[in-house]
Amino acid sequence: MKDSAPLLHQSRFEVRGFLRDPAATFYTLVFPVLLLVLFVAIFGNQEMDSGVGASTFYVPGIVALVVSATFINLTITFTQQRESGLLKRVRGTPLP
Repeated sequence: MKDSAPLLHQSRFEVRGFLRDPAATFYTLVFPVLLLVLFVAIFGNQEMDSGVGASTFYVPGIVALVVSATFINLTITFTQQRESGLLKRVRGTPLP
């Protein structure tokens, strides 16, 4: 547990920082669910030609949207931290 304490602390810090940005939270968490509900409400849950329900067909695309948004957010944040010098400061601090 002692070795994972810095990891848990950093994870809690990152999640808190992410949730404090309303635009990122909306477009990463709420928007995909809203799209899924909207598509099922408009097109229904009819069976497609392949025998799969429409909502089942949309879910992998929505999951891919969430994953791509997460990786885009990761690259943008990493680049901002590198440009501001934060990564060099963190690398230079003594950790257990």
